[in-house]
Amino acid sequence: MIKQAVESLQALIDKLPAGKQTAARKEWEVQLATLHGVQGQILETTKQRDAARKAFAAAEKQWQHLASLNKDDEQVKNGLSWVQNRLQKLR
Repeated sequence: MIKQAVESLQALIDKLPAGKQTAARKEWEVQLATLHGVQGQILETTKQRDAARKAFAAAEKQWQHLASLNKDDEQVKNGLSWVQNRLQKLR
């Protein structure tokens, strides 16, 4: 179910004009990063460590993208820090 949510949200984002960071796009991209993180947590809990790493890596990539656009955004900083800590624990 979460995989479908990730794919659907990514498809919505992909339909938006590239290069234009609107408030709606930022909100959807934050939600996408969060969903990747939730997916990672679920996979880690169910002992699917490799899949969890991939989900956390996708979340990290999304948070890094957001950080490049919103350097001073606390939500973005916190999300990136959280996912990096999760990845470090899985290594």
